[in-house]
Formats: sequence, structure tokens, C-alpha cells
Amino acid sequence: MPDFGDQAVRLRLGPSALRMFLRIAEPWQLSGEETRQLLCLTCAASLDKGDPNRLSKDQLRCISCLISIYEALHRVHGDPLADEWVQLPNSNAIFGEETPLTYVIKGGTEALQKLRKYVEGRAQGR
Repeated sequence: MPDFGDQAVRLRLGPSALRMFLRIAEPWQLSGEETRQLLCLTCAASLDKGDPNRLSKDQLRCISCLISIYEALHRVHGDPLADEWVQLPNSNAIFGEETPLTYVIKGGTEALQKLRKYVEGRAQGR
């Protein structure tokens, strides 16, 4: 795992991480507001301010989690369900009948990490 606290690592990985995140946002049909909320779970900045290639360590961690979630969903579900899944109401107890996307936006970093663990577990057959 890269050291996202290292500014040189953030500058090197930031542009490609942001491009990957935006590629995921499209099939997940994220609104601009949802995109900003997901990237800003633990920070005050938004894509509208400053250099979008200068992501914080928290934003890179969020993107890393989202990439893992995306990949795990594609291992578990066939297309297009893998991409629709984040927008579908879910009866699993951790989601409380909300969509996984709503769960993460409301719950922040902790919810994002729980979702990652949940979908990676499913991808591994647990």
C-alpha cells in the first residue's frame, strides 16, 4: 500500500487516481454532488477548488476503497448489476434499507471501509 501521507506519492498517484474515480462515477451514475461527497468524506475541499490533481491523503484513501469496491462488485455480479448495485436499496442490516451509496455518504470513511470489507468478503465467498 502506498504511503498516501507522502506528498510526492500523492502528486504522482493523484492524477491517475482521480481519472479512475471519474471512470467509476460514470457507470455508477453519480451526480456531481455525490461525486464531491464521496471524495470529500474527511476533508473540506472540493473538486471545484484548487488543483484537482493535488488530492489529500484522505481523498486517495477514499478512492482506493472505491476502486476496491468497484472491482469486488464486478467479481461478484455480472454487468450491469455490478454498476447498478450501489444505487439499489439493500435489505442487508448494515444498509438499513438504504442504497449502499447513501450509506457511505451518510456514514463517511468508516462506512466506506465497512462497505469495502463487505463486498470484498462477498467476492471471496464469505
